[in-house]
Amino acid sequence: MATGYVLAHEGPAVPSRAAIVTSTGARVHVIGRSTGGPSETPVAVLQFHATELLAEGEEAARVLDAAARETFPKMDTAKGKYHVLQAPAGGGKTSSVCSLCRAQRAARPDKAVLVLVFNRCAALEGSLRTTDDPGIVWRTLDSFLHEVFVHELREELRADAGDPGSVADLCARLLGTAPEHEELRSLSKDLQKALNEGRSDGLTGKALRLFRCAERGEWFDFSTLRMRARGDPRWQAAVADYDTIVVDEAQDMNVVMLDLISEVKEQHMIVFAMDAGQKLYGFMGCRDVTTLLPRDSYVLWTLYLTFRYGSAVCDFVNALRLCRAPTCPALGAPDTAVVSTRSATAVQEPHVALFATWADALQAADRYLAAGRRVSMDSAKREEMLTALRSPEANATSCQQAFRRIGKAGVARILHAVGDCGDKVKDDVRLSTVHGFKGLEAGAVVVAANVIDANGSFTSSQKARAYVAVTRSTLRLYLLERRKRPAPAARADDEDVARAEGEGSD
Repeated sequence: MATGYVLAHEGPAVPSRAAIVTSTGARVHVIGRSTGGPSETPVAVLQFHATELLAEGEEAARVLDAAARETFPKMDTAKGKYHVLQAPAGGGKTSSVCSLCRAQRAARPDKAVLVLVFNRCAALEGSLRTTDDPGIVWRTLDSFLHEVFVHELREELRADAGDPGSVADLCARLLGTAPEHEELRSLSKDLQKALNEGRSDGLTGKALRLFRCAERGEWFDFSTLRMRARGDPRWQAAVADYDTIVVDEAQDMNVVMLDLISEVKEQHMIVFAMDAGQKLYGFMGCRDVTTLLPRDSYVLWTLYLTFRYGSAVCDFVNALRLCRAPTCPALGAPDTAVVSTRSATAVQEPHVALFATWADALQAADRYLAAGRRVSMDSAKREEMLTALRSPEANATSCQQAFRRIGKAGVARILHAVGDCGDKVKDDVRLSTVHGFKGLEAGAVVVAANVIDANGSFTSSQKARAYVAVTRSTLRLYLLERRKRPAPAARADDEDVARAEGEGSD
C-alpha cells in the first residue's frame, strides 16, 4: 500500500483539505514555511494511503493536486534538501518543473538553474518552454559530463556496453578475443549493469576485464563516463554556478547517477521529478530514486490529475494498480475511449501501434502492409536494422530476435517497405516498441495483447511497460485481445501479436 505526501498552505482552507484525508486515518504535519509567496506561510503535509484516497473519490485527489501545484514552486529553497515530484503520465510534470525554475530564478536572479533530462528531445522541449530565461539550462546528464571531460575522451574508443555488437568489437580491440555469438548478449547485459552500479561484483572473465579497461579510461560509453565523473572535483566545479538542480525521469536512476547528485547536495537544492509507474529500465540496473534514498531524507510532492486522457483510461490504470498513486482526469481532459479489438488491421483511423519488442512490431508490419496500409517506424531504429543486415556479425546485434524469428530476408523486405517517421504520425500506421514511444502521445493508439495482462498479473517491468503503453492515447485506446496461439502448422497469418521474448530491450 503506497503512502504519499502532499504539501499545502496552512490556513483557512487546510481544515477542509485535511478533513477529506483524515476521514481515512491520515495525519497532518507542519514541516516548514513557504518562502515563495508574499508572506511566509506555514506549510502542512497531508499523509495518506493511495487506496484510501481512491475510496474518497476524485474530489479528494483534485483538492490535493491543486494544493501541490500551488505550493510546489514556492517550496523551501534551503540547500542540502531533496525534493521528489511524483506525477502521472500527462500530469504536467514539465510545466511544474518550469514553474519551479522560474520561481527559483525570481528569488535568486544571480544564480542559474540546471535541469538534467533523459534525452535530447526532452532538453529541446524544455529549452523552448523557457527560452525567455537563459538562466534556466536544460541538458542531458551525459552531454553535460561529456563537455566536462571531452579533452580526455578518445572518441574512436567509444562503445555501447549494452549492445552485443559493440561488446564484440571491444573484445576484439582491447582483449584480442572473439566471444561466441551466444555469449555476447549475456556479456553485454552483465557489463552494462555493472557500469550502472559502478562496481564489478559478480563479473567474471571477459566482462570483468572490460570493466577494468573502463576504469582505466581505455574506452567509454556514457555509463563509464558517469562512473569516471563520480568523486571527480571537475564535476563538482561544473555545477557550482547552479543554485538548484532538477533531475528528470528519476524513476530510472542508477547508483552511479545518484552518487553524482549526492556529491553536490550540500551546495544545491536537489529536485527529482518522476513517474514511478514508468520505471522501464530495471533490466539495466536502474531504480526508483525513492528506493535509493532514506525515507526521511526527502519531501515527496504528489500530483494526481492527468491532462492527457479521460476517466476510462484512469479507471483502467487504477484498477490494475499500474501507477503508484491513483490518477484521475483534469477538468477538460479528453474523454478517451477504451476499445477492445481482435485485429490491429481492423482499426481504420491513423494510429500508433505499440509492441513489446521490435520483432513483434515487424511481424505486425507485414500484416499491415498486406492489408494495404502505409506503415512507418523510427528512422534511427530502421537504419540500425538495415546496418545490421549488411554486417557479417548481424546475429550479434540487438536486432537478433527479429532476425531469428522472421529471418534476415524477411526483415529486409519489411524494412524496405516501411517508411521513416519523426515524432509525429506521418503515415497511416506508425510502429514502435513501448520503450521507443515513452514520453510521446498520439490520438489513437493500439496496444499489443502481450503488453497487457487484464488479470493484473505483472512482473515489475511488465507493469511499467503496460502503464506506459495505455497512457499514450488522447482520443482512443485500442487493446488487442489475446488469442490462443495456433499450432505452428496452422499459424494464422493475421495473428496480431506474437509472444514477446525477453524484456523488450531490443
